[in-house]
Amino acid sequence: GINAEYGGVVATVAQLYDIPATLCGERVCGIPCTLGDKVEVKEGVSMEALCNPDTQLSVAICGGDAGKNVVSVISGATLFSTLTATTASSGDTCPMYPKPTTPTSLLVSFTVSPTEFYGQRAEDEAALGLVAEILEKEVMREQPLGGVTAGTVVAAAASDEVIYRGTVITVNEGETAMIKFVDYGFIEEVPLTSIYTLPSSLTTVPVLALPICLSDIPEEPFSEKALTATAEVLAENTAITVTPVTWKGEVCVAMVTLEGGADVRRKIPGFGGPEEEVEKPSVSGVRVVSSRLDEGAQSLYVSVAVNPTEIYVQKEEWTQDLEEISTQLESDATATPLTSSPAPGTFCIALSAEFEAKYRAQVISTNP
Repeated sequence: GINAEYGGVVATVAQLYDIPATLCGERVCGIPCTLGDKVEVKEGVSMEALCNPDTQLSVAICGGDAGKNVVSVISGATLFSTLTATTASSGDTCPMYPKPTTPTSLLVSFTVSPTEFYGQRAEDEAALGLVAEILEKEVMREQPLGGVTAGTVVAAAASDEVIYRGTVITVNEGETAMIKFVDYGFIEEVPLTSIYTLPSSLTTVPVLALPICLSDIPEEPFSEKALTATAEVLAENTAITVTPVTWKGEVCVAMVTLEGGADVRRKIPGFGGPEEEVEKPSVSGVRVVSSRLDEGAQSLYVSVAVNPTEIYVQKEEWTQDLEEISTQLESDATATPLTSSPAPGTFCIALSAEFEAKYRAQVISTNP
């Protein structure tokens, strides 16, 4: 029979006993799994050698039914060095990163733009280290891979001379190829002499970097200020929480927050980001600075409540600024009345008939 809690234990008839009724309704604590990757065990290797009892594994579900889970092993030391698979060839790809369905904690590995950055799970650090160890031990640097073609999964030496797993994007005329290093996300131009056959044991290991795109942001092109802010906010090893919204192929379109809950979008100018000077049409050439709330809890004062969707607030520390602005507006004898009808959006000084005072204002519309 099969041991329900641990699996794989065969018993003779003399060792079988009636099970108490109190245990018949209990959940079975042994989860049956099968490797879904294209693997075969090396000759002479026993299953005990593959995975000793209590070996800790990290797996991703990739199929199966109620009776058995088909899994792809992400980490679990002994499996890497004892399984074999077909050698990578043109068109082969490593299994993709398991798609998260709930908020997931990641560390940023590489950032290109708000629509392209990559994250790794902290618990995959051991898997990354093991992949690096296998590449260093098994890749023969003196034997470059011949016949490199786009789409091939390879091992390649990056500019830091470290060998990583990669995918060939294009092959250039100058004896180089553009390689995407799939476990981190960065792309480099690599000499063909630094591209090697990927060890077969690593062709079944899922990619260890999740491609991410911020949700609800303007379409490209992005301003230099936005790109610079994105690189700073999503610097390497920054801890983020990714909440999937939708998927574009293998790219996770997500709401991304930093430690403490701050929305990454609020840190990027143009996406609801920090205070920035925005030039508005103005007769007098005035430049108005738009204000935004800080992250986290804060004390504010309501100045006007129009309806539940339109409320205006002020910070307590702005009291002196408001008094100084009011004094300046009332004492400015040089203010010249507008002689032409201002366009909507124009910033100006307006005299309120209700409060009999001057205020900074913006034209919404002009009436006949």
